[in-house]
Amino acid sequence: MKKSSNEATMAKPAVAAMELPAHAEEDKEEATPLSNGPKAPTKASLQKLMHRLAEFKGSVPGSMAIAKSTQAQRTSLFKKSRKLNNSLAQQQEKLRSTEAELSKISKEEEELEIKIQNLISRKEKLLEHKKFTALQLENTNKMVSNNQAEQKELEGEIKQANENWYKAKEKLALANAIWKLFKECIEL
Repeated sequence: MKKSSNEATMAKPAVAAMELPAHAEEDKEEATPLSNGPKAPTKASLQKLMHRLAEFKGSVPGSMAIAKSTQAQRTSLFKKSRKLNNSLAQQQEKLRSTEAELSKISKEEEELEIKIQNLISRKEKLLEHKKFTALQLENTNKMVSNNQAEQKELEGEIKQANENWYKAKEKLALANAIWKLFKECIEL
């Protein structure tokens, strides 16, 4: 049996169905059962199926665009997150190192108080160093706090991007399932 142009068009995947010619609307009105068997689809069921296909046909481009843009956004956010994590790890290591250095200086300061008469010049240098180190610690703490806040925002954005991506994938899967069902009905 020779396939009509409408049947050939319906054999394409869901994404290609978006490119149905303008006369496809007229063709679907004239659709008749494709076989004479007891399970042959009726005109009403085919029209209902065509209506459902048209609904999903409209949502496929949007879903594909959302999936594509959210994938790009996810990739960008993951890269930014990794970079920020590396920076945060370095700053936390610097924070630990700076805290250890400050602790060491403070202990040394206490020991020097006993020898203050002989070590006044050294004490002044250490006090300057202590002040500088405390300033470094304060600055590092600020940077760590800022990065932690930014990391928290990024996690929220990543979560939202993942949700959007999964929703778009679900819509595409549903559209493809409907298309497969439609195609099976047409082939009966």
